[in-house]
Amino acid sequence: MTQFQNALAVSMPFLSLWFFSMILSRTLDWLRGKKFISTSTARKIATMFASLVPAVCLLAICYIGCNRSAAVALMTVAVTSIGGMFCGFLSNHIDISPNFAGKLKLYLENLSVADLQYKRGSVGGQTISAWRKIFFTTIGLYAIELVTYTIFGSGEEQPWNKVETETEERETKPLRK
Repeated sequence: MTQFQNALAVSMPFLSLWFFSMILSRTLDWLRGKKFISTSTARKIATMFASLVPAVCLLAICYIGCNRSAAVALMTVAVTSIGGMFCGFLSNHIDISPNFAGKLKLYLENLSVADLQYKRGSVGGQTISAWRKIFFTTIGLYAIELVTYTIFGSGEEQPWNKVETETEERETKPLRK
């Protein structure tokens, strides 16, 4: 591969991810606006795209051997569909808890970094069997994510998001008695 071909192969999935995430988010928002689907359903559809499609692509990559064109095509489809995460589970923090969305995001990001460190340490050399280990681990994590989010995910504000505030009378004190 030339340097230009390599740059194109590396950048194409992320450009398509951007387009896909914009189209999917607009479509799901339109469906929500027309009351065809709920916020929870929209988030679950987007998460399904972001989890199921990459898992299937990674499974296919495990068995195509050294076919570079097929691997690039499958990775492009996988990375493109990951764009569903932006209007799926990543937006869900704001839906369920606007007051604690930042903290929720922080905890989940720490878990994803721990996952990355595990994958990095579990592989030996640059062999097909080593990459299969990474891909099968990732497929398993996608499956856990999809099943867990489908069962327990909600787009409705949670009761623990309510922050009790004192009334204004208790907060203000007269300057003179």
